Amino acid sequence: MYIGYFRDNNDDSLYTVEIGTGSTTEITLSGTPFTTKMDNSDDIIYKPVKYTGATVEAITDDILYDIYNTDSRSVPVILKKGNQILFSGYNTPNAYD
Repeated sequence: MYIGYFRDNNDDSLYTVEIGTGSTTEITLSGTPFTTKMDNSDDIIYKPVKYTGATVEAITDDILYDIYNTDSRSVPVILKKGNQILFSGYNTPNAYD
């Protein structure tokens, strides 16, 4: 599992980003460590709270090969504030952005 940390600019809260499972390797997150996208179409029942994705930006010299997998639900991504889970989804690798 890769784990990275960042702090909120407003109240200095510590957030944790976890990618994958297994033994822990700490990673450095970028200046924009975690952003989400929301589905704002009118055809969904949970319009105000339905997230469609998130982007985690990390700084590394190596490609994190073990997050690449053909099974779309094999690499979980979780954002936490303390013990509270704020976002949960699965990884779609992208080595070009």
